[in-house]
Amino acid sequence: MKNAPVEAEVILLTPVDAWCITFLEAEEDAAFIGSSERFWVRRHHKHPDKKVLNPLLGANRMTNIVSQLFELYEVNMPIKKVILSRNGYVDYPEAPYDITILDKRTFPEWFERMRAISSPLKAQQLKGAQALLEYCQTTSSLRPEWEAGYNQTEGNQHAAP
Repeated sequence: MKNAPVEAEVILLTPVDAWCITFLEAEEDAAFIGSSERFWVRRHHKHPDKKVLNPLLGANRMTNIVSQLFELYEVNMPIKKVILSRNGYVDYPEAPYDITILDKRTFPEWFERMRAISSPLKAQQLKGAQALLEYCQTTSSLRPEWEAGYNQTEGNQHAAP
């Protein structure tokens, strides 16, 4: 934003809302103890406790950026913040009201609900995607296997019938 690049995590646009998802993953069955402090604690039965940066910091920053872009482009779509641990547990009894916490217990059901959305694309969804893509910077390079596949495809297109 402004003059500095900011790395965001996953932004999922559905026909009705935008989900800003921050991943919190470690070893299988790790437990994350949440708090309003700068660091959370990661516990695992095979490893000593370890401090991890509070994922709400990144989630709040990402939500703020998406909110600013939606406002700039007049996109009217609710934005939801998610902390997601697919392979572990999150214990944060006093989590802020505006955050959804998904862990190993709740992720499968949420994921199935997301997959079951069968609504067609909506104008606000497309407008939101366009707003986000207008401000994206992509840094990439061709992988050798992609280039080999591309050259084969390209050769097939120019081959005589």
